[in-house]
Amino acid sequence: MISFRAFGAVELTRHDGTELRAILAQPKRLALLTYLLLTPSPHFRRRDALTALFWPELDQEHARSALRQAIHFLEQALGDDILCRRGLDEIGFNSSAIWCDVREFENACDRGAFAEALELCRGELVEALSIADAAPELESWLDAERDRLRRRAYEAAALTADRYASRGDWTIAIGYARRARAVRREGRSPRTDHSGRARRSRRSSPHVRGVCPAPLEGVRCRSLDGKSGADRQCAQPG
Repeated sequence: MISFRAFGAVELTRHDGTELRAILAQPKRLALLTYLLLTPSPHFRRRDALTALFWPELDQEHARSALRQAIHFLEQALGDDILCRRGLDEIGFNSSAIWCDVREFENACDRGAFAEALELCRGELVEALSIADAAPELESWLDAERDRLRRRAYEAAALTADRYASRGDWTIAIGYARRARAVRREGRSPRTDHSGRARRSRRSSPHVRGVCPAPLEGVRCRSLDGKSGADRQCAQPG
């Protein structure tokens, strides 16, 4: 089975640990693989949508040729059981043939295994990946996915902090409260586009969008600065 770690620095390896460097060295083809693997169920994308996103500067004939070459390259590198087709116009992937940390993270969140989910979340989605000559909509999609996953990580950390606080495990609760704070801080940091200019996500705001820090309001803990003293209300992350 292929392993694809998309959180933080991208890792793409075979079952024996061999790194698939040929794909990692080609940002656009790596981005195409990422886009396909993060496609919601039933995991298919239309060819015309892919060509419009990844090769907007080409006419239809040349864009479709570029897509065919990219798909062929990925199949040669990954094996022909990873990608699949539905009819003539849709491309998807075989979820049983590739392990992806983002999908496992979301599955863990969905079943309430938040600590397990946070173990998988090593950083921002496809950290430092930049895609030259792609449509702006692709960058917008990547920003939105980063924002959405950051929001889920914040919720996971905040809810886990509450769980431990409700049991009186303040030390562990503080650790997860700090993790929630760190995740929210990441959402405030400007990123850099492929031209080297600092930018901020179009979807980001000073707080992680749609997430209220209220889950941490009830956490009572000792002083976060490590000094001794009476218990006090934890400051909300930020």
